[in-house]
Amino acid sequence: MQFNYPGAKARPNLERALVFRVDRAKGVISINKNIKELGRRNFTICHEIAHFVLPNHGSVKCKSKEIESWSSGINAQEVEANRFAAELLLPKKEIYQIINNKATLEVAKKIAANFKTSLTATLLKCSEVTDEACAVLWSVNGKIEWVKKNENFNLFIPKKI
Repeated sequence: MQFNYPGAKARPNLERALVFRVDRAKGVISINKNIKELGRRNFTICHEIAHFVLPNHGSVKCKSKEIESWSSGINAQEVEANRFAAELLLPKKEIYQIINNKATLEVAKKIAANFKTSLTATLLKCSEVTDEACAVLWSVNGKIEWVKKNENFNLFIPKKI
């Protein structure tokens, strides 16, 4: 990744960067070329736009694992940026009409392909808009990292699966 602004340093572990001056109404978003999935790239760009336009976000330092995450450990600004990006890419009214209360993995895959979004972001939006009891969980090595339940999902989900 190469940054083209004065004083920039290449950081190979950096997923993205938002660079702007507070006295100007524009900025630059740089995305790591190693992010291959178009849906993740799109979400990351919209997440950074959120930090630029939402009040009190200015110089937030994002961690890669916080983008598209609903972990209880992330700060409110990251949650707001994720919501903003999700709504920008997957408008609630449009997704509601498409799923027609059939929030399945197959429907989410089709939406992700059509809207050029990640499956994670799409599943979260489908879960949010359906009237069915629905939850999305993210696990690593059999341990649940986070769970996002919609308002109709009242079942207990254990920490280990």
